[in-house]
Amino acid sequence: SLHANRRQLIESLDRIVESAAKQSEQRHSGQTTLFDLAEEVAFENEPELMNCDDYPFEERLPLEKEVLGFYASGHPLDPVKKQLAQFARHTVLEALELEPGRETTIGGLVLKLRKTATRKGEQMAILTVEDLTEQIEIVIYPEAWLQFGTLIEKENKLLIAGKIKDKKGEGETNQI
Repeated sequence: SLHANRRQLIESLDRIVESAAKQSEQRHSGQTTLFDLAEEVAFENEPELMNCDDYPFEERLPLEKEVLGFYASGHPLDPVKKQLAQFARHTVLEALELEPGRETTIGGLVLKLRKTATRKGEQMAILTVEDLTEQIEIVIYPEAWLQFGTLIEKENKLLIAGKIKDKKGEGETNQI
């Protein structure tokens, strides 16, 4: 199992590597200790870990996502689960199955933000948003971008109202 305090492991990494290298060097040089004679050999002198508090929840989750590719100890939306259930009409998974033209409200975390422009040069954006069930692509058209663009950043938690757009004919899922 993973050590409970991940920051302590990260902060102590130099000490751990140095201790492992010393022990490996001792084994390879022919120096043995009483512990080497035991059947199970682990750290003989376990390195002392630095004394520090673990990463706060909000800081730990992005690090997990960066290193592992997924959240291991929770989801950034966990603290707002009740509010999502109260204010979002649908989960993302449910929204993906709605018929085109239907209005909905979903809540989620902005995973990707791609700013672009229309043929007329008006600013707009395409987002990938994730809730606790699935991911969905959301198109923010110029009028909405002018009004709400300053609030939309990667990793922001948003409540988004819009209409379902049919993308299924193109081999993709619906989008808002």
